[in-house]
Amino acid sequence: MKRHFRNTLTMLLAIVLLVAFCLPAFGIDLFPTRNNSGQIGKSGKAWAWGYFYDLYVQDDLTVTDDAAIGGDMAVTGNSTLTGTLAVTGDASLGTLTSKPKITTYSSADTLVATDTGGVIWITATGTYNLPAAAAGVKLTIFSSTTVNLNPGAADLIVGLTNAAGDSITSDAAYRGITLVAADVTNWLPVGYTGTWSDAD
Repeated sequence: MKRHFRNTLTMLLAIVLLVAFCLPAFGIDLFPTRNNSGQIGKSGKAWAWGYFYDLYVQDDLTVTDDAAIGGDMAVTGNSTLTGTLAVTGDASLGTLTSKPKITTYSSADTLVATDTGGVIWITATGTYNLPAAAAGVKLTIFSSTTVNLNPGAADLIVGLTNAAGDSITSDAAYRGITLVAADVTNWLPVGYTGTWSDAD
């Protein structure tokens, strides 16, 4: 009798689980689910034949790894991004604010392309090599001392130098410059403070 009861209970549990996984395939909402942080909304439409469809988030959602979204994503509240956001399609943005990355260099070094979009803070006199020019790389550099900025041998800082490979130097401390690479050879000085001149 007990064995029969256990078998019946096991069968009923299997049926419940089967229904829970199959009904979403027909677009039927089930019940709210919770993660460790709290309610994330209805899960009924999230699973269908091995694919995820609509996911309704009623409260905070924290993504600790990569997230790939194949369809539209609508955010009606505030969104905090602590990592990198890569958009390969069209994006329509309202008010977008971000905290810039600050990279400090305390001795002569080679700047890196991954500093693009942030602010480079230089605190020691010396020659700082620019990374290889690549279209779209943007370096905003500010220094508490006089510095030299040296491009690659085939790269040109347009308008401030007269030959590829020539470096530029600031006229005093607390000068800044923003360089944007137009292509693989040309750095465009889109804005600067003080005077920057050809050092070669």
